[in-house]
Amino acid sequence: RGRPRQQYTMATEEQYTAVRNQWDAMSAFFHDNLQSNTLALANQLASLSKAYTADSVLELGAGCGGSAAARALLMRPGAKHVVSDIAEKMVAYCKELAEDMPEGRKFEARVLNAEDTGLDSDSFDTIIANLVLHLTPSADTLLKEGVRLLKKGGRFAASFWGDESKSPMFTLVPDSIKEMGINMAERGFCPPYNRYAFGSDLEAVKRRCIEAGFSKVFTYGCPMNLDYVTGEDFAEAQFNQPQVKKVLTFLSEEEAEKLKPIVIRKANELLSTGTLISSYATMLLAVK
Repeated sequence: RGRPRQQYTMATEEQYTAVRNQWDAMSAFFHDNLQSNTLALANQLASLSKAYTADSVLELGAGCGGSAAARALLMRPGAKHVVSDIAEKMVAYCKELAEDMPEGRKFEARVLNAEDTGLDSDSFDTIIANLVLHLTPSADTLLKEGVRLLKKGGRFAASFWGDESKSPMFTLVPDSIKEMGINMAERGFCPPYNRYAFGSDLEAVKRRCIEAGFSKVFTYGCPMNLDYVTGEDFAEAQFNQPQVKKVLTFLSEEEAEKLKPIVIRKANELLSTGTLISSYATMLLAVK
């Protein structure tokens, strides 16, 4: 007896709005602090997807457009290049970059719901989704939309967060709070989403891609390293991050003051081993 087909459900308007608002709020911090670190993953996706030789490329969840601008300089002059994000403030950054690109290298920046783009079927050779699948309300719907948009033989290249145990970028602050003996759940704090849920079972991810309509699926692990070389720099950036600022509202001023030195100590302990602070990502290539 065959496996039941995956039931695809569109995100609700409430879910769509929540994700959009989250990344509108994160846009300036992402632009100034994180975008350069994500480029390493984005460059791999561009290579895996053959974006540099494609006639038509779509990026979903493009953030502030840094990877699009870098990719455009190596793509075929005049190739169709559409760059999109759910957040209007992110797309505003994309549009600024697009305007400054030389002729033949410009790209179109649009606000799009990656699960329901409204773009024509069979219209792209390549789709790139860097650090998107674990964030979108319905990853299965996004995968199915990717199949619809790709031409036969087209490539969908994506990354998403993988192994939490190899991701001190996200665990250093929570671990430091636990060291202080604070139980955030008891204080009513609930993380907005589980960033590791989608990638927790890679065989299930591959199966979901096949059920969405892809014919071949490949995955491998890759760290996304941050460029901080001191715990002080890491902590300073983290404590200015909107999501961490929300966490701090559940702490007293005294607790928040005690937390920062612990984060600095833990970060410096890791850096002293010659290991950069990172988050572990999974890279995915799916072929229609």
